[in-house]
Amino acid sequence: MTIGSGVAGALVAGPVLEAGGTVVMIERGALVPWAKQIELGAWEADVPGAEHNHENDPAGDDRPWTSVFGVGGSCLRWAGVSLE
Repeated sequence: MTIGSGVAGALVAGPVLEAGGTVVMIERGALVPWAKQIELGAWEADVPGAEHNHENDPAGDDRPWTSVFGVGGSCLRWAGVSLE
């Protein structure tokens, strides 16, 4: 099984591994160590393939998407959003 490195990927990986399966975690972005995130004020690295786009909005309108393309996924950026 191939999954991303965010929270959802980690939650799926645990039971698969416990059942004897194999998991490969991949990520669209790069690893930015915590100290570097604090220094730069950024969660992501400027690497090929991790550019933000409007893949969720065909009209190309700017939206406040909270996706983070980096090792750890969007859990790197908690926006304080709680769905009802």
